[in-house]
Amino acid sequence: MSRTARPGAFSIVLHDHKGVYRLGDTLKGHVFLSHSEPFTLRGIHLRIFCEARVQWSDNSRKGVYQASEIYFDEIITLWGQSPDQEDPKLLTLDPAAHKFKFNFPVPDSNLPCSLEADKGYVRYTIEATLADCIRGKYNLQKERKFLVLGSSPDLNQIIDLYESMEHEEERAIGCCNKTGNLSVKVELDRKGYQPGENMYVNMQLHNNSRTRITGMTVLLIQIASFTAQPPGITGAIARGVLGRQTETRSCRQVISRLEEDGCGARSSRSWVQKELKIPQSCATTGLQGCDFIDIKYFVELQASFSGFCQPDLTLRCPVTIGLIPHRHRHRRHGHHGNTSSRNRSANASMSSRNRSRTANATTTTAPTPDGQANTPSAMDIEKSLNVSSGDVLAII
Repeated sequence: MSRTARPGAFSIVLHDHKGVYRLGDTLKGHVFLSHSEPFTLRGIHLRIFCEARVQWSDNSRKGVYQASEIYFDEIITLWGQSPDQEDPKLLTLDPAAHKFKFNFPVPDSNLPCSLEADKGYVRYTIEATLADCIRGKYNLQKERKFLVLGSSPDLNQIIDLYESMEHEEERAIGCCNKTGNLSVKVELDRKGYQPGENMYVNMQLHNNSRTRITGMTVLLIQIASFTAQPPGITGAIARGVLGRQTETRSCRQVISRLEEDGCGARSSRSWVQKELKIPQSCATTGLQGCDFIDIKYFVELQASFSGFCQPDLTLRCPVTIGLIPHRHRHRRHGHHGNTSSRNRSANASMSSRNRSRTANATTTTAPTPDGQANTPSAMDIEKSLNVSSGDVLAII
């Protein structure tokens, strides 16, 4: 196969089509590769890893705040030679449509949930590599991310978990606070929830003013706090002279939204059992397992006024997003110890654990009537494996 040739298809396929995995679940799938000519390479490798990274720039300091950590890093050899082979040799893969199967248990340890935010992330990634004989000169790579619900608060440890929670606020509104009072009350069906559940919200609005309430909005808000080290020499001075070792930034993200009509002046309105959906991929409170990212959640009720004399009224209720462990999922209350977090540094250059394994690869070949291997068309591949035509490979 020539140096510039490419296979007809190269993709990572997960078999169970899970939206989100839990710690201890097994990741099952295969790497699909099809080509119409003999393919010469060193081996086919699969890297599965989890990385957390925080980064933002501060123009006043002219530098970048950052922290990162790799929690696990596994390399699996699906076919051919392992990446640490001392004397790599060229091997030839016959033209065909190949499936190289893999099974990978997600580590059942103190790992953080998947997270994507403005200043940081936690990502679980599968990376397949077609490695040539010259290391780093000609590799073809394909990458796919998967979501994991990691370590979490145990909802059974919340006292009175299944009791409702109420918050109420009253204030004068209108120009110079002379038009009257507004009373807002919100009630949640309980204090803690799991990702993928529905939150049921009751609201009461008493508008004893001459101002019309144009709308009511209920939001599930995620507040993510990121901690990182100051950059460069300025950061060293800050640490040594000022005793300031880290800086923290926060960002606000709307996770779920519910909108309702308001009410007129001198009137009242109630909303009962309104559903607020919690995404299945929602990271849990605290982001246990990561030392430099923290997550909090609030249900936020906003009352919007007509005119411009007064800002909108906002009422905020804290809630916990966590999990009920499998061992007592059907019990209403339990007393179990918190999972202790690992003592890890938030340095940008943390070392990772690398292990290399060899997996059994299963190759499926589709021969033609004359005995030659036949590469399926792009349309056939898309139909059989649900691979998008835009799912292309990258040369690095």
